[in-house]
Amino acid sequence: MAGAIDSLRASASTVRELRDRMGLLSRIVEGDVPLAAAFPTGDPWGVAARGTDRTEFGGPAIVPTMWQLIKLAQDGKRAAAGGRETTTYPEAMAGIGIGWESKAASARRRRERDSAVAVEVLRIACEKCGAGGGEQCRTAKGWTTEKPHVGRQREAETTVDAALGYLGDNPVAVPDA
Repeated sequence: MAGAIDSLRASASTVRELRDRMGLLSRIVEGDVPLAAAFPTGDPWGVAARGTDRTEFGGPAIVPTMWQLIKLAQDGKRAAAGGRETTTYPEAMAGIGIGWESKAASARRRRERDSAVAVEVLRIACEKCGAGGGEQCRTAKGWTTEKPHVGRQREAETTVDAALGYLGDNPVAVPDA
């Protein structure tokens, strides 16, 4: 039993640390914690980073990671104590706008859209080959095609994008689009 108890104590400690970290991040995002106005390298973040060239870091750091936010909060304490400029997360992020998402979120959103388009394709009749709802497109010789005809595909994409609120190439729903 001693091993199980030690394991549970370690797990409880990990959960407490995670709770504290998530609580701090929540306060940061709400704007209750002053943050350093720049990364330790002097590079700006948030709206201030737009248009800057940070090639050695892989581009502008617009949306900081969890660990960057925690570091900015620690640096913000020192900056405030030293009379230097600080900001808050809402102030720094104001004006970022739509279209910024992680690669993983973008890939997930693309998979969800592609899945919805595949379902929608089968609801639409194909003008080129005459395939009805629920049927796959056919070649001129009557074979089933691997992909729907372009017109049918485009019509399904347009319908799905309108339902999701997508605008042009923007992968994020646009209110009142």
